[in-house]
Amino acid sequence: MNTIAARPSATSPPGYSEILACRPESARGARLLVTTALHMWGFSSFTAAGTLIVSELIANVVPTMASPSGDAGSGLDLLLVDAMSDRWGCRPHSSSKVAWAELSIKADQTEK
Repeated sequence: MNTIAARPSATSPPGYSEILACRPESARGARLLVTTALHMWGFSSFTAAGTLIVSELIANVVPTMASPSGDAGSGLDLLLVDAMSDRWGCRPHSSSKVAWAELSIKADQTEK
């Protein structure tokens, strides 16, 4: 059985943090979380960027996973994250790695 270990926590409104298992199948769960969160917050137009960013971050964290850009592990996947996000980071954490990204959305970019 494939599971995603998760402990959600709000970071700041709107913000969300999730802990995922270090497995390729976590990418799908992460994309679903990003899609759902952006839709609920009224930012559906940012779904493509958000899901691509999270896919690339997970491809960098899970060493055997291919990234959507085909550049997992080469550092090119992180260049894409850098270009598409406003801030991002990745750091080792005990036996795992923490990866995060932020998209800044201006008030006039929200859906009515």
